[in-house]
Amino acid sequence: MKMKAFRLVIIIVFFSISATLTAQNPIHYDLPDQAFHDALELYFKRQYGAARKQFEEFIRASPHDAQAAEAEYYRALTALKLFHLDGEPKVRRFAEERSFHGRSNRALFEKGNFFFHEKDWVRAIESYEDTQADRLKEEEQQLLAFRLAYAHFARRNFDEALEMFNRIKRGKHTYAAPASYYAGFIHYQKNEYDLALLDLERISQNETYSAIVPYMIANIYYRQEDYDRLIAYYEGIKDRQEIRNQEEVELLVGESYFRKGEYKRANTYFSRYLENEGKLAGDPIRFRMGFSYYADGNFEQAVELFLPIATKSDSLAQFAAYYLGAGYVKLENFERSVSAFQTAANLKHSPQLSLQSKFELAKVAFQTGDYQRVIEWAAEINQHEIKLSAKDQQELDELLADAFLNTSNYPLAIRHIESMKSPGLYLREVYQRVTFLQGVKEFNDGRYARAIEFFNRSLKESLDQETVLAAHYWKGETYSIGRRYEQAIASYQEVLNIGIESNNPYVVNSRYGLGYAYFNTRDYEQALVHFRAYVRAEKEPNEDNFFHDALIRLADSQFATKVYSAAINSYSQAINNKNPQRAYAYLRRGIIHGILENRESALQDYEQVLKNYPNSDSYDEALYQHAELIFQMGEFNRSIDRFSKIITERKKSPFQPYARLRRGLAHFNLEQYDRAKDDYDYLLTHHITHSTANSALLGMQEVLNLKGDEDQFDNYLAKYKAANPDNEDLKVIEFDAAKNLFFAQRYERAISSLQDYLNNYPQTNFRAEANFYIAESHFRLDQAGLALSYYMKVVDQEQGSRTNASLLRIGDIYRGSGREKDAISYYEKLDELASNDRQRLDARMGLIQSYFSLTKYDEVIDYANKIAQMDNVNPNGVRRAQLFLAKALHAKGNFNQAILEYARVSQEFSDQLAAEADYAIAEIEHKRSAFDRSNELLFDFNKKYAAYSTWLDASFLLIAENYEALGDDFQARATLKSIIQHSPNTSTVSEAEARLSRMDDMPEENPEAKEEDFPRFQDFTDQ
Repeated sequence: MKMKAFRLVIIIVFFSISATLTAQNPIHYDLPDQAFHDALELYFKRQYGAARKQFEEFIRASPHDAQAAEAEYYRALTALKLFHLDGEPKVRRFAEERSFHGRSNRALFEKGNFFFHEKDWVRAIESYEDTQADRLKEEEQQLLAFRLAYAHFARRNFDEALEMFNRIKRGKHTYAAPASYYAGFIHYQKNEYDLALLDLERISQNETYSAIVPYMIANIYYRQEDYDRLIAYYEGIKDRQEIRNQEEVELLVGESYFRKGEYKRANTYFSRYLENEGKLAGDPIRFRMGFSYYADGNFEQAVELFLPIATKSDSLAQFAAYYLGAGYVKLENFERSVSAFQTAANLKHSPQLSLQSKFELAKVAFQTGDYQRVIEWAAEINQHEIKLSAKDQQELDELLADAFLNTSNYPLAIRHIESMKSPGLYLREVYQRVTFLQGVKEFNDGRYARAIEFFNRSLKESLDQETVLAAHYWKGETYSIGRRYEQAIASYQEVLNIGIESNNPYVVNSRYGLGYAYFNTRDYEQALVHFRAYVRAEKEPNEDNFFHDALIRLADSQFATKVYSAAINSYSQAINNKNPQRAYAYLRRGIIHGILENRESALQDYEQVLKNYPNSDSYDEALYQHAELIFQMGEFNRSIDRFSKIITERKKSPFQPYARLRRGLAHFNLEQYDRAKDDYDYLLTHHITHSTANSALLGMQEVLNLKGDEDQFDNYLAKYKAANPDNEDLKVIEFDAAKNLFFAQRYERAISSLQDYLNNYPQTNFRAEANFYIAESHFRLDQAGLALSYYMKVVDQEQGSRTNASLLRIGDIYRGSGREKDAISYYEKLDELASNDRQRLDARMGLIQSYFSLTKYDEVIDYANKIAQMDNVNPNGVRRAQLFLAKALHAKGNFNQAILEYARVSQEFSDQLAAEADYAIAEIEHKRSAFDRSNELLFDFNKKYAAYSTWLDASFLLIAENYEALGDDFQARATLKSIIQHSPNTSTVSEAEARLSRMDDMPEENPEAKEEDFPRFQDFTDQ
């Protein structure tokens, strides 16, 4: 393996140069001249500048003196020691010109010593090689040989140096030990470990080296991968206090145990090293320490070591991130494990490790219920250039199949399976299930054509019979909503044909669906059969069935087929079961009693409605039927009071025209002709196209005849003919043809045909309805402005059943264009005129949304509470109101109450309303600085609402914001990178990129010290 050079501990034994020896043993000479004596004294005092000057004066004064050559020698040395440019040339010239002088060879030796001390290895080598060693003393010869070898060593001329050190180390002199040391080092560098050991062990007891060589010997054992020998060696020296680099030696022992797989023992030495030298440990060492802790089950310590390495981008960072993720999994900190594995997956140094990281991500996602991510990671893994092992691939396939069954992002599952060339039996069954579930989702979101499409795709597989039954049933439900009753009947009938058990929920509910389909096509005989079968199957009402409603419709079917006694029994059963439609049951039973001339029983039933259910939709009809029955009993005065009550107190009642007609007839019977005339006149003026107008015209004719005012009748007759011209049957056929274009969704053709119809028959009874369908066609073509004008026409005509629907549309159009104040006036009018709770709900929801846009939160709260108190309202309508109630409380800063209301919206639901509510709760916790709690909620959010990409993106951005607020930049960055990598929403990706860029631009408050800031050994281990 590739190893790094260890730090050299250079032990250089410097011996005194000859000048020093001379200084200790002065040369005895006769002093011919005081000048030479003074110069020599200055030289030995190291006053080289003054000494040179004196020597030069002496040479000039006595050039031929016997001591002149000696003076030239010292002058050359002083120039060299003074670093004068002429120093080296003077020494060289002296050696050349005075070659026979005793000082010539020493001059070269001294020159070598000078350059050696100056670390000018080239000129030192040159000088030493010019020196004749045999002319030096023995000790100086040893010094020259060692220094020459060391100069080659310093020049990294290892072969030349090793040859010299090997010769020197064999002696028994001062330089033998240093020579063995450097010879050992060179052998080490050349991977000649056995030879290195021989040299190092030779000096292991030397006082100078006994503290140094253990570290080198331990390194050699480590390089030889002789871990047992290293450990044994350490045991023999561990008590020696003088050993240098004790921590590094112990680190090698820890590394040895690590390589042996004895992680618990390795941890003993790693822990000690971290305690003493932790700041100096490089990433490779810290990684192995972390792995050792991980393998030994100390996951907290492991992730602490892996984390700073994983923040980098080199190959070691990829491994660290992988094991960081694995450590977090062991600690069940899954959200952090995801960030770590994503980091490892995104680094590409090891494609195999990147693939394995994605596999781990898929497993973590499944473990935490984030099934959408399982599918996404599986897709990436299956497209990867490298493949998983067969065992891992099988595990992934099993995870993927289970994820498909659990995910709420069914389109992703469907696309994935459809992209597979030959999915197995299990995945085909999964496909059957998820296409069905997507069909149900499309149904719940009101996209009925797409719902049918997915139900049909599900029915292509028949592996799971329960899913087949469910798909046929929901096809029937979808067709029923679209009023395509023939197709609905066929789909429900498929359930009955396939269903083995009569009590299967789909079989039972299909009976209910068939009952309604036949009921709506007025095939009451068949409707009766299926409603009766449903009621018998359910036996009694509960919160999960339609027993109450089916019983009422059974009674209605019995009524329509004139099976009166059975109908009375069914209505009575509904009353006794406290059916929510009790008022309706009393009314219908009363009508039957009236038909059977059980007038007292009929009156009692009507009075029950009038007394106990004044706010019910049946009240007006009960009031009318009560008055009509009294009329039929001949109590005309009493009936007039009842009819008048309808006319004066129930002004918006559809029974107004009938009440006026019957009151007019009662007045006529009492010979109150003027009053009768007033009622008939009102009908012929305000309701001339109503079905009662014909009877009113006949009544008016009789009154005028009795009063002798026959000539007035022609005016009434002319007005009636103008409003009701001939060929009514043809007009009906023509109108139905134009209207059917609307129901076929051919809106442009519908607009053209309906406008032609109105142009041809300007006084038609269908004027309001035609304008309504023109408006609806424009609306569905996204032509809101054109639609608005036609809705206004419907409202201005103030007749027909389309008025309230038009009021709602006008309000919606104004609200959609930002004209909330205008919208409010129409919603308020609809709330006032509403004939049922559904219309009241629509009006009040419009008011809630308009007031919310105007930041009038008290009004929002008021109307939301009104909706909560309404009966017979779709639960989703109540939840929508609750959501706005929560948002209003949220906006007002009432966070605690807002959270309670948001929780009610999301309880037991996982639709878009619930997604918005749960996100808002997490957002509130963020605003409260409860960042951990906010993230905890958001992690659950991501599992539950994977299908809603807008809210999913918002949740991940908020998670990153929470991490940043917590100071956890690693998690924040990993989350943002995940968004950038996986989000299909370009605006979300741009937002994540902007946040990541902002984080990258922020200066570090406490930047970590860099490795080069510390004086330390170089790492000798590889990665």
